[in-house]
Amino acid sequence: MMPLKTTEEALRDNLSMYEDLVSNMPGGVYRFRMKASGGWNFDFVNRAFCELTGLYREDVLNDCETVFRLIHPDDLNTFISLNESVEKTLAPFVWEGRIIVEEETRWISVESRPTSMDNGDIVWSGYFTDITDRKRTEEELRNFKTITDRANYGCALTDLQGFLTYVNEAFANMHGFSAPELIGKNLSALHTDEQIMYVNRLLEELNRDGAFEMQEVWHAKKDGNAFLTLMTATVIKDDDGTPLFLSTTAIDITEHKMEEESRKLLSAAIEHTAEGIVITDAAGIIQYVNPAEETISGYSSDELIGQGAEIFKSEKHDEDFYANMWATIKAGKIWSGRFINRKKDGTEYDEDCTISPVYDKSGKLTNFIAVKHDVTQKLALQEQLFQAQKMEAIGTLAGGFAHDFNNKLQIIDGYVDLMLFDKDLPETLKQDMRIIKQAVDSSAELIRGMMVFSRKTPIDLLPIDLNKLVAQTRSMLARSISKMIEIDLLLADDLWAIKAAPNQIDQILMNLAVNARDAMPGGGMLTIKTENITLDDEYCIFDPLVKPGRYVLIEVSDTGTGMNKETASHIFEPFFTTKEEGKGTGLGLAVVYGIVEQHGARIVCDSAPSVGTTFRIYFPAIEEVHEEEYFENKEPPRGQGETLLLVDDEPHLRDIVARQLVGANYRVIKASNGNEALNLYEEHREQISLVILDLLMPGMSGKQCLEDLLVMDPNVRVLIASGAMNSAIESDLKEIGARGLIAKPFETSQLLEKIRKIIDED
Repeated sequence: MMPLKTTEEALRDNLSMYEDLVSNMPGGVYRFRMKASGGWNFDFVNRAFCELTGLYREDVLNDCETVFRLIHPDDLNTFISLNESVEKTLAPFVWEGRIIVEEETRWISVESRPTSMDNGDIVWSGYFTDITDRKRTEEELRNFKTITDRANYGCALTDLQGFLTYVNEAFANMHGFSAPELIGKNLSALHTDEQIMYVNRLLEELNRDGAFEMQEVWHAKKDGNAFLTLMTATVIKDDDGTPLFLSTTAIDITEHKMEEESRKLLSAAIEHTAEGIVITDAAGIIQYVNPAEETISGYSSDELIGQGAEIFKSEKHDEDFYANMWATIKAGKIWSGRFINRKKDGTEYDEDCTISPVYDKSGKLTNFIAVKHDVTQKLALQEQLFQAQKMEAIGTLAGGFAHDFNNKLQIIDGYVDLMLFDKDLPETLKQDMRIIKQAVDSSAELIRGMMVFSRKTPIDLLPIDLNKLVAQTRSMLARSISKMIEIDLLLADDLWAIKAAPNQIDQILMNLAVNARDAMPGGGMLTIKTENITLDDEYCIFDPLVKPGRYVLIEVSDTGTGMNKETASHIFEPFFTTKEEGKGTGLGLAVVYGIVEQHGARIVCDSAPSVGTTFRIYFPAIEEVHEEEYFENKEPPRGQGETLLLVDDEPHLRDIVARQLVGANYRVIKASNGNEALNLYEEHREQISLVILDLLMPGMSGKQCLEDLLVMDPNVRVLIASGAMNSAIESDLKEIGARGLIAKPFETSQLLEKIRKIIDED
């Protein structure tokens, strides 16, 4: 048995050990006694109790009220009520509340349990901790949730491994979930498969660096559809720097991104469109121009921005024009029209323009957008095409007129020839006949000019050396124009060959030289230049009547009075002339135009008053050239008694041509129409050596009669005569089976040569 003293010492040692242990605990430990006789007092508090309350141990042990005076006034009633309750029931005392320590409010958590003693006293042993940091965090979380629950962007909290502990409605909705469905899911489950590894790297970066800045991250909805977010994340730590959880925000920018891409696409389209774009403010001050507008106007963007739209104005529109435009767009309407504007270098240009007003969300007019298209080239091309169509129409009219007129001239010319061959005719009458003959020849020349213009006269094109032809023509030109005019030839070396009719090239040069002479009454310089030139696709855009390829250019320039634009637009029209009455027929340039067209060439005129005029003719080049063949004039051959069938609906023409043929030793059978001709040929086919057939007749046409004659006799010889002939008709008739063609009015010698050649060729 242990001695009593030893036992007491042991108890004292144990008690000391327990007191040391309790005293050094981090939380406040206390014990107070409620006496059965009434009253109560603390009989133990540890060091932490004093540190947390800021009280001294002696003060607490001597005056228990000292502790209760620390309780925050707002929490005192709750504390007293709870005390009264547990005193009656002796239930554990559990309370969280605020105390004021050295004017600082702090939160504590208190828990104590009662022990009944044998003497009736109740001993309460308790423990309390400072939970201020926890309460503050909870308060911050409550505030965070209050704010984020109302936010229109996604907010979420996760643990350090990325598992969701909180999401706001916006975060849940953008993913297609309800908020409860997301709690417990990992962030990686809310991203596309392609982005999961990327998100895991973001979490690693987040745990390492404590945050990652705003990044574009693809998320996945509940249905699997992807959407793009702008995402940030931060690690939330306590006061000691210990990580607690992750805070994440996400904004759905899919629509914004699409709008941004659309804006980029629109911007790229505006930057690269061929249309000029100008944006001004409501006062018309330029804020933006695209590159196309820089090209159109000749101004750089820097030169235009800040300028008023009137920088483009020319003097071609009056103030009413601009007033109407401004009134329209300021009324909120779209204005469309055509401007004649001026470039930086002063050049005027035509442009079609549409101006639209722009309003902000409040309905305030903020800008105007002008979409502009330079139509200068288009208008020039339209004018060229219109001119070509006009010339074609005039040519068709001239060709139709020429047919009937040539028939009349053929009759007059024939009778005049017969009368001139009459030996018994008085000389005075013969002189009159010669004057009539000259008038007929002049009229025929006039009609031939019209036929050339209308391209109704077939021509034979031969390979020629244009330089050689120009050089040969120079002496003829020198005799035809004033000696005060100097002729200068600038002929290119190694000029390519062309296919042309030499006599018609002579006529082109002569007509142009005569016009140049008339434009230089006081003398000047006439320059004829040749050059090899290749026209590419770019040039042909400006002149659609020309095909790309190799050309030989002949350029005829003078230093004369020149013409204005209006006059120059009519120079190729028949009978248009600027000369005094009686000094020109107005057919010279019309004939030139017709010859050029027949050669498949292109003629362009540049002229300006007091500067002069230049004609440029582009002839298609060919690979080789043959020497031209020239034939001497011969006496027309006579007949050998052959029988000819003459078919023409004009009785006087039939009679006079028949008399001429009889005089040349031919027998002639006459027919007035196609049906009569068929019948006569059927009756006399063994005697008829040749049929001379008019092309245009009422009833059966000459073409149909030709076809029927060939059916009747495949070997029939037919010479077609017409006052309206062109290359297409000539080719068609030859393909059908005509042996030859002759254009009215013709000389008797021409007809006799054609007849003899056809009869003798078999």
